[in-house]
Amino acid sequence: MTKAKAPFFSIVIPSYNRGHLIEKTLNTIFKQSFSDFEIIVVDNCSTDNTVNTLKKYSNLENFRLIVNDRNYERAYSRNVGLKNAKGKFVTLIDSDDLMYPNCLSDAYNFSIQNPGFNIFHNHYVMVDKNGQEIYKYSFPNSKNFRRKICQGNFLSCIGVFISKEVYSKYAFDLHQGLIGSEDWDFWFRILGEHDLGIIPQINSAIVHHDERSINSFAVDEIVARKQYVMNKIKTDPQLNKSYLKYWDEMEASIYLFASSMANKSGMYTFARKYAIKAFKLKPSIIFGYRFLRIMQISLFKIKNKHNI
Repeated sequence: MTKAKAPFFSIVIPSYNRGHLIEKTLNTIFKQSFSDFEIIVVDNCSTDNTVNTLKKYSNLENFRLIVNDRNYERAYSRNVGLKNAKGKFVTLIDSDDLMYPNCLSDAYNFSIQNPGFNIFHNHYVMVDKNGQEIYKYSFPNSKNFRRKICQGNFLSCIGVFISKEVYSKYAFDLHQGLIGSEDWDFWFRILGEHDLGIIPQINSAIVHHDERSINSFAVDEIVARKQYVMNKIKTDPQLNKSYLKYWDEMEASIYLFASSMANKSGMYTFARKYAIKAFKLKPSIIFGYRFLRIMQISLFKIKNKHNI
């Protein structure tokens, strides 16, 4: 018996109670112009119709459904997907995100033309439930990605491709205090040792809706979990070497993000408090659009809709 050929890409999708959303995500994968991939959905003991919805795909050779034995956090599901992946590269996508048609073909071409990169990413946008673009993110160039990851998680967990050489050696941290920032921590550790390649094409989309997990965290929790990441960096010699020079920027970015989330919750006094903490750490942020927008929202109580 010949051994089955490994797919070029493994696509890992953690899911929990997304039976009404996940098929839209899957359809964008099945419509890819590049077809050498496998899909691994790791369901976190959903209580809705997710598992029944996915059973219709069980006859597909490139589709696998793994159901956790109990409800864990998303980081655990991602780790299960990474352990079961067979692809030369793995990419992570949430059960409510979208891939544009050339996402995988562009990634394949990049990997062939740039064999020195073990991790690379494409650009993405935020869209509404009808697929209309509502926000366009900015991304760093190839020279300042470490500084930019300190300022915020521009990679999110979409449109990033990791070689087997790397994804077989790393795992998401399962610490309860990190929930919601486990991907930021994951990228810090990988980018501390590997350069980041860039596909400057918008090939993925985050769908904005009220059920997004980012909406469920309290501001103090956000600060605590990001400080947990900073403490890990401080105590790891390799990470410390890679990121120490950006320390003030990293801490300031935490307070800016918390300030933005406070604005979204209508906690305008807290938003100003965190923004001022950020300013004290990094006075130059006063000239940046993000700081000015946060202060504008908190002072004039402007509704901030998209968590950005």
